[in-house]
Amino acid sequence: MPPGQRTVLGNVLTLIDVYDLYGKVAYPKQHKADDVATLYREITKSRGVFVNAAMTEPFGLTLLEAAASGAPIVATNDGGPNDIIANCKNGALVDPFDSKSIEKALLHALIEPSQWDEWSRAGLENVNKFYSWQRHVTRYLRDVKEVLKDADTPAPIARGRKSRRLPQVDRLIIADIDNTLTGNEAAMEDFFRLISEAEDNIGFGIATGRRYEDVIPLMESLNIPNPEILITSVGTEIYYGKNYTLDTSWRKHINFRWQPQHIHEVLDQVDGLYLQEESEQSTFKISYKVDFSIAPKLPHIKRILREHGVRAKCIVSLGMFLDIIPCRAGSGLSIRHMAFKWGFPLEHILVAGDSGNDEGMLAGNTLGVVVGNYSRELEKLRKYPRVYFAEQHHAAGIIEGIEYYNFFDQITIPNEKLTVSEDA
Repeated sequence: MPPGQRTVLGNVLTLIDVYDLYGKVAYPKQHKADDVATLYREITKSRGVFVNAAMTEPFGLTLLEAAASGAPIVATNDGGPNDIIANCKNGALVDPFDSKSIEKALLHALIEPSQWDEWSRAGLENVNKFYSWQRHVTRYLRDVKEVLKDADTPAPIARGRKSRRLPQVDRLIIADIDNTLTGNEAAMEDFFRLISEAEDNIGFGIATGRRYEDVIPLMESLNIPNPEILITSVGTEIYYGKNYTLDTSWRKHINFRWQPQHIHEVLDQVDGLYLQEESEQSTFKISYKVDFSIAPKLPHIKRILREHGVRAKCIVSLGMFLDIIPCRAGSGLSIRHMAFKWGFPLEHILVAGDSGNDEGMLAGNTLGVVVGNYSRELEKLRKYPRVYFAEQHHAAGIIEGIEYYNFFDQITIPNEKLTVSEDA
């Protein structure tokens, strides 16, 4: 078993021994996925209760499975169970740190047959009413229609490099700056020469963790051409065209449940986390330096935020930088927003990066290129069919990726054995 599971099971077995519970506790030493439904049904058949008293529960799929089997539930009062029990009305919420609260809820179901019957019946009825696929699709389509109704119509935007407008471009190359475009000046010049000599339907974009105020002078100093699209501050800001027009609809979208002051209150005092200088902070990005020899590991940091009711994304780069951004933001989601707004198929967008804050866009079903000088946070992406690990470093790796996907001609995705038609 994995170490975490092994530790939990070891503690359970120890407690059974300490309290001499042999003959009173049953646990399957192992089971297959096909056995799970039978285990739930056994709870209902024996008029038992399903208990999930975890310290935190983001959603609670097991609670829906129990409800669909007619088993009443006792669940932690943290996260998803609050909504599930409010909808299904099939059990009780408890404080997972209060054993008396758990005991009271269990006895309420086990020694009161009418209560057990009521929760069992309500679970079976309401889990289908609120959590069926039909219900999910209906609500999803409703929300999509609301978004479309209020969506801004994109205005044509001119740019300087070849006096083209973004709607005239049908393919985009979006790259990080630091250590992806930069690091090999000759290769960067070769890359820009390559796209300048390509057909007019090839566009260029930048996605970076840097702030907008820092990116513009940096591009000027490196003689980087004006991009059609500029994504800054780890996917929290999007700009279009030579005048860098801000996408205000994106800012409005990611502002949902963004609580920067609360994040500071929770994380500023955590050992091993040190706020970066003011120039690295922005409206939708809080940046720390991390010493993981002192600070909690990333999953623990995420748990700290959840326990304080904070919904946000945590992005680690180069093993030493931590960015906290809204849960709706990120480089990958910002590219999807742009693609939907301007009608780009994801197969017509090639993205290139080298570090952890590029992971979202590289794994976003576009055509990804990880340049040869990548950091180890991206190693997990090797299993993705649309992520190519180049051997060449920096901009030379981007050129290698362009050739790999045949991006300027009839696009191919070798790992999917797929050819993308010219008019896809």
